[in-house]
Amino acid sequence: MSDSDEFSLIVPYRMSTGAPLIPNEGAGRLMANWRLYDCPTQAEDRANEPEMPLIKLHQPAGRYRCLLSRLDPDDVHAAYGLADCGAGFPEIGYIRLDEIMSWRDAAGYTLERDEHFRPGASLFRYWEIWRDEALQFDAGGQLIIPGADSERAVKTMSPYSKRPDIYTAAVRS
Repeated sequence: MSDSDEFSLIVPYRMSTGAPLIPNEGAGRLMANWRLYDCPTQAEDRANEPEMPLIKLHQPAGRYRCLLSRLDPDDVHAAYGLADCGAGFPEIGYIRLDEIMSWRDAAGYTLERDEHFRPGASLFRYWEIWRDEALQFDAGGQLIIPGADSERAVKTMSPYSKRPDIYTAAVRS
């Protein structure tokens, strides 16, 4: 059976082109990672090993994006990886594929698989990159927190770095 046969797909989602969102080969690799990282004895062996993403899902014209590193063999709608729903706050954790496939951009497009994606860093490193892309600073070097009252919640810059000191938060009264 081929990936074009509706019943042969392990993960039952398709891209707008009709191609599988996650081809069976990719689903197999994601499920193998699930077994490696969720098995208690093997998880201890991998504690110091960075987890690498295998598949990137994104909206070509939107801001939604997701990196998958694992897929639950018992529930193909459950995955693990890094997701940013477009708000600039990426999170590493468990992801519901049925939920992220409901994400739509302004033109109504859903997620597509980046067929050219080759992982170049760990999930955590991608999290740092995506987080830093979303950070905005005012002229005084203070982090602007979208949606927050800038007079009440402000994070300050470390004098030793151009990155925000995530451990120091100043609250003006």
